Amino acid sequence: MTIFGLECEIESMQHIILNEEREGRLKSHFDFLLCEGTAGELLWDNGLFSYKGQLEIMLYHLLNYKGNIFANNTMKWDEIPDVFYVDKYDYRTNNSLISRFKSQFNDNLRPKIWNFLKKTDAFISMKVFNRTMNCIEEGEYLYYLSKMKIVITKKDASRVNYLKFGNSNPSRLYQLSFCKDYFFAENLPFIFRLEGNEKHTHRKFTLISNIGYGNIYNKI
Repeated sequence: MTIFGLECEIESMQHIILNEEREGRLKSHFDFLLCEGTAGELLWDNGLFSYKGQLEIMLYHLLNYKGNIFANNTMKWDEIPDVFYVDKYDYRTNNSLISRFKSQFNDNLRPKIWNFLKKTDAFISMKVFNRTMNCIEEGEYLYYLSKMKIVITKKDASRVNYLKFGNSNPSRLYQLSFCKDYFFAENLPFIFRLEGNEKHTHRKFTLISNIGYGNIYNKI
């Protein structure tokens, strides 16, 4: 059974149990079952899956881990070991001092360095070089798990791209100077990355949060 199938089975069982409880035929108790996001501090030990060494869980939903730009999605084992650790952005077989140091660096310091460098690049792009964007096709863009649309328009005589997210005002877009596949909106706290191999007009991009979650937006 796939993880998705197991989640559906658990949800179905929960509905059945709740219905039985409402009819007074049993009493139910729900505890911590699933782990979402990039929680870190997970341990698989011969079939026992735990969080922070305190809570036993049934499964870890890898959706946000796999979509995180800081996460290691390369399989480095030929066989899955009986004991392994899952950190925020990586996984390992032991808990040695060196592996814990590497984990702390990957989980805490590396994302801060990445954000600092991108924000510095953004400042230089806007204040020094004025590197505005005009290569994204106008229209509405949507991430498949969200109802919140991003609207791309072009204004001014230079046809500069503007971005509107939710209830925000349209923000002018700037391309980063040293990472040219990345761009940002003047008044929003996100970094975006162009997707695809288009040389002129793009119809897809990724919105990246400061903790690395990357959601791909496609033109509707």
